[in-house]
Amino acid sequence: RRSLSDNQRETARADRKFQGFKRLAARVVAEREEARCSDAKQKVSGLAARDSERRRDTFAERETATL
Repeated sequence: RRSLSDNQRETARADRKFQGFKRLAARVVAEREEARCSDAKQKVSGLAARDSERRRDTFAERETATL
């Protein structure tokens, strides 16, 4: 195994550190996108649930009004 100079050792260490930061940043961005997508899905499903609840209430009101 060849011995690295101090400069090469520092460069290699800095490169590994930078690669780690890049991986971390990529993971954070991916998780943020996933969370954003999940929030949007929850919002849409919540709106759909509210809409169907409103329709159900309206239908029930019509049924009781005709009795």
